[in-house]
Amino acid sequence: MVTPESSATQNEISRDRLAELLNEDLSREYQAIIAYVVYSQVLSGAQYMDIAAQREIHAKQELDHALIISRQIDDLGNNHPESRITSRSSHSVDRLSGSRTQDQVAQSPLSA
Repeated sequence: MVTPESSATQNEISRDRLAELLNEDLSREYQAIIAYVVYSQVLSGAQYMDIAAQREIHAKQELDHALIISRQIDDLGNNHPESRITSRSSHSVDRLSGSRTQDQVAQSPLSA
């Protein structure tokens, strides 16, 4: 029989592991911000202005998320590794816009 104490112990993670996971989330928030900003700027034409405005709102929401996560990491006493920030904006924008050609899809490691 599993006692509540042993079950809780199995689900515990260290502060360092929690900080590592939060840093991964922070990296994804940064990528989303970049993708939304770029995508909002590449849209043209009157019919796309509402979509562009929505993407700008989403970018601001992602920034709010990033700030929350950043504060949580700071509260844990961990630093933010600068090397974790990578951008895949061209792939992200392509996925958001659906503008990739079949050749690009076939060659992309993200298409698998």
